This record gives sequence, structure tokens and C-alpha cells, in this order.
Amino acid sequence: MTDVEEGLGRIIEAMGALDEAMGQPSMLVASSWREDAAVNFDEDAARYAARVVEALADSEAARVTLILCGEGGRAAFADGVRRALLGWEIAYDVCVVDRARGALAALALSASRIVLAPGAGVGAPDTGPTGGQATGSWAPEIARHIPAHLDMKNPLSARRALSYAHASRQAELALHLTTTVATERGIDPRELIARLGMRRQGTELAAGPAALNALGLDASWARGHTRDALRALERALEDALSLRAAPQPRYEELDFADTVEFAPATRLPGALVLSSTVGFVYLLDTGSPDPDTGLYQGDWLPADA
Repeated sequence: MTDVEEGLGRIIEAMGALDEAMGQPSMLVASSWREDAAVNFDEDAARYAARVVEALADSEAARVTLILCGEGGRAAFADGVRRALLGWEIAYDVCVVDRARGALAALALSASRIVLAPGAGVGAPDTGPTGGQATGSWAPEIARHIPAHLDMKNPLSARRALSYAHASRQAELALHLTTTVATERGIDPRELIARLGMRRQGTELAAGPAALNALGLDASWARGHTRDALRALERALEDALSLRAAPQPRYEELDFADTVEFAPATRLPGALVLSSTVGFVYLLDTGSPDPDTGLYQGDWLPADA
């Protein structure tokens, strides 16, 4: 049994305990936020998540527990998962393990009920991707976010400007999605953003049940078997996604002048989207960092591959 298979086995076992405690099946959405291995859920991830939702619908699940652990990501991911659940007419509660910021926070706020593990919280939903933002096209909706003071004739400044503009655009989309979610829940979007947004919470703070309930949401701390299951799941995710591990050096300087030895490339789990019966893992390639962000790149693979 490989380390990945062993880690997934522990996660599935903890999810089974949570299913029993909550009285309904669950779906896990978790990503690493480690400096070198951060994963931002995007449109591709939303498509894999939709497959898991469809499998839950095929099993005739009427209500599920959406387990969230991660930060950053694109608004399109949260919107895609939300629409998949609504489209299959599956109601959902949310359990937050450790943290849910950015796209995952927007998902949490759209749930019927929010249950927080000890120490967990809902961070600012109106944030962009974490760990850097890959550059892309100069589309009009991107270009208007370019700071006016930057020297666009300098290639390095232009690349940084494009990266900043993409991150700013993603934060804007997250704000629009949060406004939509708040309106659907009958909550004043301005009040929600004022209490939970980046200006109030930044990237460091997170809201607990009291702050969420003050907005008219249904939130509580996990108790009893639910708390025990979430704690077991948190420990399993810490190991599987190396959440508490220090970033690994990519090379070692040798005794010879100006000579380094690069570490062997490995496959590292960076994100998970799965239920007890079907799922997908995003395997990072430590030998393939993105040239713009420095983050490892990877591929979505079936969890049982």
C-alpha cells in the first residue's frame, strides 16, 4: 500500500464516522495551503466535483454534508459546486475542518447549516487565489485591474502587473458570488461583507458561530461524535496533504562552487474531492513548478488509480 492509498484510507474512515454522526453522506473538498504546495480550486476542479455530486445523486442522497478545508481558489469553483448540488436537488450542510477561506468560504455561507470543528472558522469569502496567481490573457476585464503607476514597458513589471490583475479580478468575482449567496439567503450583502470581508478579517482571521449567527445563519461548534470525527479527519488531512510540514527545499548546495543538486521529483497530494464511493486527488509534481507562481503543477486523477 502506498502512502497516498494509506492516507486516503484514513480519510475515508473518518468520513464514515462523520456520516454516521451527521446521519447523511458526505463530500470532502480539501486543498493544501502550504507555501510550495498550495492548490487553488478552479473550473477543472469544479468539473471533477460535479462528478462526485452526480454519484451522490445516483445513490439517491437528498441531503449531504459538504466537508470543507482550504483557502483561496476561484469563484468559478464554488459557483460550480453550488450549482451542481442545486441542479441535482441535493440540500447540503457544511462542516469546516480547520479553515475555509475564499471560494470555500462562499460555499460555507450558502449552506443550510454550518458546523465548525474546534478552532475552525469561516474566513473572508472575497479573496483571490492563494500562493500566487498564474498569468494569462490581457482580456478587457483583466486589463482594467492594472495599477496605473506601473511601468508596462518593463517586462518584469508587466508580468507582475498581469499577475496582480488576475488576482484582483478573481477577488472581484468572489465578491460578486458572495453578494449572490447573501441575497439568496435573505442577508444584506453589504452587512455580510462588512462583517466577514477582507477589510474586516484579512487573510488571518475567521468567524465563529456567534459572528455567523449574528448575520442570520445557522452555525454551531461540533459536539460529541461529530467533533470526534472532524478531529480524526483533520489529523488525516494534515498527514495526507502535508498541511503542517515545512516547505521542502528544491535543491541542495554542494561543496563545489556554484553547484547545486536538485531534489528528486515526487508526486505529492495537493487537493481532494471525494465521497465514500468516488473521488479524485490532485497529484502535484514537485519537479514541475509553475514559472510564474513557483507553485507545483499537477493533474487530477481518480482516487483509486
